[in-house]
Amino acid sequence: MKVSFKNNVLTVVTDIAKATVEKGIASLKAKDEKGNEIFGVSVSKNGNAAIHENSITCNAFIEGKAAIVMVMPMETTMEDVQRQYGKALVAANKYTAQIAAQACAEEETIAALFTSDEDGEDIPCGNGPVDED
Repeated sequence: MKVSFKNNVLTVVTDIAKATVEKGIASLKAKDEKGNEIFGVSVSKNGNAAIHENSITCNAFIEGKAAIVMVMPMETTMEDVQRQYGKALVAANKYTAQIAAQACAEEETIAALFTSDEDGEDIPCGNGPVDED
């Protein structure tokens, strides 16, 4: 995850690929060993972004990754941003990397359930052409 604060704009670029978000197959949630959700990532289509200790809402894609772009008031300093968002960004850094890896593995597992027929069309396993010998 990359975080910058320049010209009163806070930018957070996660490790979560745009393609993963657009496919909508994988969960963008981190869970503890009991299955309880401990961190979530969402993407807003209306431009709203949010940073909380247990979730973030991205509002952009930068370099092919889900990102947050927030324009802060002119008088905002780096220390203000660190004070307001620091702990939440530490959690986001920890969990977005986990979510990105988990989503990739989930997509691969789902894709492995499907095979291709001779024409290259993807078909669900077990539903392919049947030999009628």
